[in-house]
Amino acid sequence: MKVKLSIVFLLIIFTASCAKEEIPIVSVKLLEKSVNLKVGESVVLTANIEPLNTTDPQLLWISRNETIATVTSSGSLNGVAFGKTFIIVKSSTGSLVDSCEVYVNGTVTGSTGNETITLGAGYANDVFYSMLNGVVATVPRTNWDIAFQTSSRSSTIIINDGAGIKLYTYPNGTLSAWNTVNTSGIGTWKTLNNSDTTWSMGAFERNALGHPDYGWGIYNSVTHDVIGDSLFIIQLKDQSYRKLWIKKKVSVDNKYIFQYANIDGSGSVLDTVDCKAYTAKNFIYYSFATSDVVDREPNKDDWDFVVTKYLEMIPDGSGGKVPYPVIGVLTNTGIRSAQTDNVSVTSNDYSSAKFVTTMSQIGSDWKSFNMTNNQWALAGNRLYFVKNKGLTVFKILFTGFEGSSTGIVKFDKSKLN
Repeated sequence: MKVKLSIVFLLIIFTASCAKEEIPIVSVKLLEKSVNLKVGESVVLTANIEPLNTTDPQLLWISRNETIATVTSSGSLNGVAFGKTFIIVKSSTGSLVDSCEVYVNGTVTGSTGNETITLGAGYANDVFYSMLNGVVATVPRTNWDIAFQTSSRSSTIIINDGAGIKLYTYPNGTLSAWNTVNTSGIGTWKTLNNSDTTWSMGAFERNALGHPDYGWGIYNSVTHDVIGDSLFIIQLKDQSYRKLWIKKKVSVDNKYIFQYANIDGSGSVLDTVDCKAYTAKNFIYYSFATSDVVDREPNKDDWDFVVTKYLEMIPDGSGGKVPYPVIGVLTNTGIRSAQTDNVSVTSNDYSSAKFVTTMSQIGSDWKSFNMTNNQWALAGNRLYFVKNKGLTVFKILFTGFEGSSTGIVKFDKSKLN
């Protein structure tokens, strides 16, 4: 009897020791945080789970709006219709969740078709667009404050004027006044604005007197550095002020050194933006809210124009011009565009079109707001032609603009050569 009992006991221990240990998932993270795709296009999302040896690797995939995009049980995402939705991934228990934004824009072919670009309600996003490939990136418009042109030979610094950022040169003292800067009388100070014709003239350069004075600093012919000689006041999106000193561009290292603080001197930050890692892009961006760079722009060879909110110089009725916020199209460096009026919208003839590199040649005046019926109207009999860096010519006819409720822009696109 004792022998039999011992055998049974050993069997119980052996069986228990061989039972598979349950290893739950402790982390689910989507590699993609924002996805752009076209109607009819499919991409596979990647969800990273930890630990890799989990005994329950099953994930649940959910689309918030299946009329915009659907997702399969394996994470294959498919564009259904123009718009924005969210894709959610969960662990099988539902306790671990991650999500990404999905923007469905454009057509599958990319080169010809009816295009729809969605900036979102309140024009929340900027949309970078390629004439050959459609939407390249949809990025939040207000996640940056200033940006530095990445070329080692450039001293251009721009502001996010489309988000309401304002820049002033401090008029009441030199660099030695850093500790006593104040905003008294700022309502009478002149604001500094980005150029609306070229990317190479930022707000910080508006006081430039010509070489070696670049507006915010003086070029040193020995070191080739630009040494800051001006103090600025910047008004942020939340209407708060910071004093700002661009101390130096170190040309050999292609980096900017700058300091900013609250007006009373509190919250002082001395920071450096290294442009070397971002020279494939036109600009690298910076946020005062996070005290960090914001890598938001696609590589400069991947897009032809951006649909965005910016300040455009418009007639003031007295022979001058004033900056006014608009939604429009700004072309990339190296892209040429032309406008033709009073022509048939079916015409493909661009032989007499005058192509220019002015970034706002397409701009915002392809539409106007009718105060009588409170509706947006499109400019009649107006065509635009865009010549990309490969010298391929496209025709653009704007067909719709829905305003701030959706931020939707529609146009027909045709490849002509």
